[in-house]
Amino acid sequence: MECWSTAPSADCAGRGGGDARIGSARPCQKNDQRYFGDGIGRYNIIWISILGPLPLTLLLPHVDFFWTGVLTVLINLIMASAFASIMIYAMELVSHRIGLVGGLFYGLSFGMGGIAAAILGGMADRIGIERVYQLCSFLPLVGLLTVFLPRITDHRTTSPAKGGG
Repeated sequence: MECWSTAPSADCAGRGGGDARIGSARPCQKNDQRYFGDGIGRYNIIWISILGPLPLTLLLPHVDFFWTGVLTVLINLIMASAFASIMIYAMELVSHRIGLVGGLFYGLSFGMGGIAAAILGGMADRIGIERVYQLCSFLPLVGLLTVFLPRITDHRTTSPAKGGG
């Protein structure tokens, strides 16, 4: 029996679906416990969530109203799919402060969103909403800074140290 699931159960009781669950969805069978993100790696999922929407955002200012809606949904699906991977990645970087990392992640996300909305509103008043819309299509390029993220070796794929216990 093959299904896509985000639930950790071996019998595939929960079926995946939603927008933010795409990156953590897994192909599962009775004996397969792998998540999709584990198969290709969290680092690669983060890169997919950055590079995937990039051509769509660059196309966004040049399409009509209908395609704006379609592209916006696709962009958000791709970007939201990496949420769990980014959160786990951050928690692995600072594993002794998981609560702090979770709080900062959510707090900074909402706080920066509010600040960005105010800044973009001010820019729209000065240079016009069309120009702001065109400038925002380049914002995913900031995600290319991901290249500077440290590589974390996954403890499940490394062999245990030889010798002492």
